[in-house]
Amino acid sequence: MADVKQPAGSRIVSVMAGDKVLDLAATYKLATNDYMLDGGDGYTALKGGKVTVDARGGKLIANDVLVLVKKLGTIDAKVEGRIVIQ
Repeated sequence: MADVKQPAGSRIVSVMAGDKVLDLAATYKLATNDYMLDGGDGYTALKGGKVTVDARGGKLIANDVLVLVKKLGTIDAKVEGRIVIQ
């Protein structure tokens, strides 16, 4: 959940990992792109994280998305309620 009335850097109120509240003491694996990893748009939270698959060893996410779209034929874009803004 995000509260846009809060100052930048303090707007995230809560985060879920699956169906559980994010455990700040736990370690999580996530996928991101180089732009975010390198601090794009001033987002530096991921800087210094351990890279397990770099750009040379990974696949382009866009290619996987294209394969899925071809397989499905159509995409039902709908609001899922995963991002809540106050």
